[in-house]
Amino acid sequence: MRSYFSHEWSLSWEMGSYHREVFSVNQWILSVEGRERFSGLPSSYSMKDVQIKGADQKDSIYVGHGGATESPIVFSKSGNGYVGWIGDVNTEDETIQVVKVMCGFDDLGESYWREGYVVDVFCRWRQDLYLC
Repeated sequence: MRSYFSHEWSLSWEMGSYHREVFSVNQWILSVEGRERFSGLPSSYSMKDVQIKGADQKDSIYVGHGGATESPIVFSKSGNGYVGWIGDVNTEDETIQVVKVMCGFDDLGESYWREGYVVDVFCRWRQDLYLC
């Protein structure tokens, strides 16, 4: 995956650890211009995940107790858009909120996400990269 991230996205990301932990919003990112959208996310939640290491601190949306050396959720500027990684393997309810914010759909009603096509797509591809 490291060569994929590097070649396709010019990112120095690589696969990190896999485990369950309670992760918290990276408070540092909330002060970075353009990251205000993440201020409404759950402050912390438990997820079993595949983490990314090598992401910039400003791109690590959630961090564990060890800080921002690895992150289960990252979101980085790439070209004219963004690329994100969501390593949650069980699609926790809180992760659906993260997807909505990453893609700029946080103003859509809950029923659309719970019963609609979008949740089905994200659940089937939850370990993949999402370009929003």
